[in-house]
Amino acid sequence: MMMPEKTLFSKIQSLKTEITDVNCKLEKSIPNHVGNKELAVFQNFLEKQSKKQKSHKKLVKKLTDELEESQKWREIQQFKIDSLQKEIEEIKDTRISEINNNEESEKPESLKILKSSFSDFEKSIKCQQDQMKKQIRESRRIQKKQNDVIVMITQDMQNIRYILRQKIALENAKIQKEIDEIKNALKKVKILPETPEENAFEIMVIAGKDIPLEVRKIDKIADVKAKIVEKSKIPLEILRLTYGGHILQDNFTIADYKIQPKSRVYAF
Repeated sequence: MMMPEKTLFSKIQSLKTEITDVNCKLEKSIPNHVGNKELAVFQNFLEKQSKKQKSHKKLVKKLTDELEESQKWREIQQFKIDSLQKEIEEIKDTRISEINNNEESEKPESLKILKSSFSDFEKSIKCQQDQMKKQIRESRRIQKKQNDVIVMITQDMQNIRYILRQKIALENAKIQKEIDEIKNALKKVKILPETPEENAFEIMVIAGKDIPLEVRKIDKIADVKAKIVEKSKIPLEILRLTYGGHILQDNFTIADYKIQPKSRVYAF
């Protein structure tokens, strides 16, 4: 069975890796077309997350060092107790052997000496055990702090992922909308001919209320979800779509699922 300390070290290492990965994704997610004002806001957000990450790393390192020191101390105390118990057994055997070899008149005095020796060792062991119990309590306190920090960092990571997904989804929807507007403008002046796959048609999304949505056969389900989020404010991470008894996957298109005009797609 894995020791609690090793489990905590593993969690800490995993969170450190996850923090680095998410920050990399955040930096890569900034679209080139975003304006200077939006870019400044997003960069400010990244700087705050970076400062929070450094603070988390310092706290995790401090608690990890405390936990390691506590573990070493416990090992030393356990070794001392084991040594004392072994020494008691050896003295007990020696004293008993001496008493058996002494004359009858000398036995009471030998017993008195032996009892005194045992009493001293028992006091020493009790003192060591009390210290060890105290250190164990301290170790548990440190472990609790470790767990609290892990919970806090995990919550921060979830918030960052949520913000990142929402921003990417909205930016994708915005980009797609701009592309559609450009294509429509080009089609109106007959520079870009329409293809059957690009013809827009309306479907109905059922999400507590009817949401009319304009889509094309080439649209991916991920793009459709982004449009729904924009219209309904349903959180992207919990949004699921079904059609014809199938759960729609993000990387497939409207055409892949043979969704027709006026079809009813259900959100849950």
